[in-house]
Amino acid sequence: MIKYSNQYYFHVIILILHFPTYSISSYPNRNLSWVLVLCVTGLIGFGAVHSTYGHAFVTNSVPSQSQSISMSPKQIDVYFSEPVDLRYSSLKVLDSNGKQVDLGKVNYKGSDESSMEVSVPVLKDGTYTVSTSVLSQIDGHVTDNAFVFAVGQAVLPTNVTSTGPSSTLYLPEALARFPTLLAQVMIVGAAFANLWVWGPLSNISALTGSISEIKKNVSKNLAIYYVIASIILISSNFAILYFQAISINASIIDVLGTKFGTVLVERSVISFIIFGLSLYEYRQFRKNEFHMFSRLESFGILIIGITLLATTSLIGHGASSQQVAPIIMDFVHNLTASIWIGGTFYLAFVLVPKLKESKMDYHYKISTLSIL
Repeated sequence: MIKYSNQYYFHVIILILHFPTYSISSYPNRNLSWVLVLCVTGLIGFGAVHSTYGHAFVTNSVPSQSQSISMSPKQIDVYFSEPVDLRYSSLKVLDSNGKQVDLGKVNYKGSDESSMEVSVPVLKDGTYTVSTSVLSQIDGHVTDNAFVFAVGQAVLPTNVTSTGPSSTLYLPEALARFPTLLAQVMIVGAAFANLWVWGPLSNISALTGSISEIKKNVSKNLAIYYVIASIILISSNFAILYFQAISINASIIDVLGTKFGTVLVERSVISFIIFGLSLYEYRQFRKNEFHMFSRLESFGILIIGITLLATTSLIGHGASSQQVAPIIMDFVHNLTASIWIGGTFYLAFVLVPKLKESKMDYHYKISTLSIL
């Protein structure tokens, strides 16, 4: 099983850190923007693809995989790496002819929602296949698995192998998830960069006179940037909801009743709040050309964006252990990646374009970009 590696984001950060500062002034602004975006987006996308392999896989079973038992079991128990939603999961026992022989009633094993059990009648000597298809409560993905066991004098043929776990990848749903990850990175990174990169830089006494002319333009550009990112968030959330319903063959209302659906609703509410604030700021710029983001407003958007990141960790694979430490670790590395990658988007689409358009002296431009 391939899991999302924390080292992946580390390599992304190192790559961004080693991007030559002096090259900013040597490339045309439009080309620079697209080079940065293509590189960073590709890296995020590559990581997102790898993250789809850490779902609710079988970790243990009774009988175990390829086991030969002398007597018929009373029930089949299967244990998973994550809690599963029983309403949209199945556990079947098939004989050698493919006929379902279990008694049909599937339950959790006691109070353990990471397990399922199904009763079986007295099984004749022979080989049997246990087939599972489960919906993870954590990330909302469906995972299939199958294994065989033998009863009595039956011998498992040497050419019979168990089917390893596989995630049922529904491409539209997978594609719908990517924009929301990208948009939240854009928001958090831009808010952080605006507060602690552009903010201090714009207050440097030697540059204040030259930078003051573009402050309002940067703020207006940032408002538009936030509006676009929040629209991406909202659209992606609705797309995820729609395709998730198709993926599990249920209605949208049913999806909202799952734990994954509950987190998705929370994310949607946060997304609408960001959209509302962004639209309000943009309207203020339309009314007053000298309006600028206050530190309080920037802090507010940053905190809301960080809250959005927290919901991502709640449906991440760190949450599968149901322990606090892995969730915190996942949140910290998401936050770190968002600051660097989102900061790069901020430079490419908000700050650098306005620096280029300004009438600032060329040497001041170079100095400003070098500091960035």
